[in-house]
Amino acid sequence: MNVFDIGIILFIAIFAIAGAKQGLIKSAISLVGIIAVFLIAFYLKNPFGNFLCKYLPFFKFTGELEGLVSINILIYQLLAFIIILVLLLSIYGILTSVSGLIQKLVNATIILKLPSAIGGFIVGILEGYLFVFLILLFLVLPFQNFKMFTDSSLVNTVVYKTPILSSTTSNVTNSIKDIYEVSDKVVNKKISTNEANLEIIDTMIKYDITTAHTVEQLVILDKLDGVTGIDKIIAKYK
Repeated sequence: MNVFDIGIILFIAIFAIAGAKQGLIKSAISLVGIIAVFLIAFYLKNPFGNFLCKYLPFFKFTGELEGLVSINILIYQLLAFIIILVLLLSIYGILTSVSGLIQKLVNATIILKLPSAIGGFIVGILEGYLFVFLILLFLVLPFQNFKMFTDSSLVNTVVYKTPILSSTTSNVTNSIKDIYEVSDKVVNKKISTNEANLEIIDTMIKYDITTAHTVEQLVILDKLDGVTGIDKIIAKYK
C-alpha cells in the first residue's frame, strides 16, 4: 500500500461521513446525478469533440511530440468531455438544492433520521468511489507510466476493474495506451513521424475516439497537412 492507496481510502471515508450527515435522500440523488452526468458527458464528447477538431486550430507540438499533429484529435475529445462535464455538473448542483429541502423534512422526523444517516453513509462510499474513479482516470491517462501509479494496487483496480465504468471508458484508456507506445517508438526513432501519425489515427478510429468520416473532413480542411497515406486508413474503416 503506497501513498495513493492511503489517499483513496481517506477520500472515500470523507465522502462516507459527508453522506451520513446529508442523509439517504440527498446522497442517493447526488449519486444518481453524478453517474448520469458522467455517462451523458462521456457519450456526448465524440460529436462535440469532432466539432472542436473541425473549427478550432490544431496545436503545433515541439520536442518529442513535434510533428504528431494527429494527437490534436485526442486532445479535443478530452477537452470536449471536460467542458460538457463542467456544464452538466453546474446544472446538477442547482437540482441537488431541491433534494436538500426534502432531506431536511426527513431529518425532522427522529425515527427516520438514523436509517437515513446509515443509508447516506453507504451511498457516500459509492459516491466517493465514483469521484476517485473520475480523478484517477484523468491522472492515470497522461501519467500512466508514473511509478507511484503502477505500484498502487488500488489505482489499477479502480481505473481498470470497476464494473460498468471501466468497460465504458476502456476504449479511451486502451487508445491512450497504444498512443503512448507509438510516441515511444518515435522518441526511440523506430518509426517516422508520418508513420506515427498514421498509427495514431488508425488507433483512434479503431477505438471509436473519432470516425473515418471526421478524419476525411480534417484532411479536406488541411488540419492533417503533411501526413501522407491517410486515405488508406480511411478506406480501411469505410
